[in-house]
Amino acid sequence: MPENPDLMRHKHSTDLCVRGLYGAGTEISECFIGPFTAINHHCVVRRCEVQFSIVMEHSLIEDIDTPIESSVIGRRARVGRIQRRPRAYRLTLGDYSCVEMP
Repeated sequence: MPENPDLMRHKHSTDLCVRGLYGAGTEISECFIGPFTAINHHCVVRRCEVQFSIVMEHSLIEDIDTPIESSVIGRRARVGRIQRRPRAYRLTLGDYSCVEMP
C-alpha cells in the first residue's frame, strides 16, 4: 500500500484490522474491516465491524456493536446507534440515507 498520508491515517492504531480496500481521506479507527470490503473516499468508520460490504463516498459508520455484513451503504449515508431491538443489520442504503441503530 502506498505511503500516502491520506491513505494511511490509521496506521498507528492498535485497535484496528483492515483486510479490505479504502479510499483517500478515509478515517478508520477501532474497527475490523473484513475481506471483500470496499470503502470509498472521505468516509469515517469508527468502533464497528464491516465485512463483505461496499461503503460509498462521504459516509459515516460509528458505534455499531453488531457486525455489518453483505451491505451496500450509499453516498453520504450515516449509520449510527439507537436503543431498539431486534439487533440485526442487513443494509442496502441509497444516496444521502440515514439509519439509526440500537
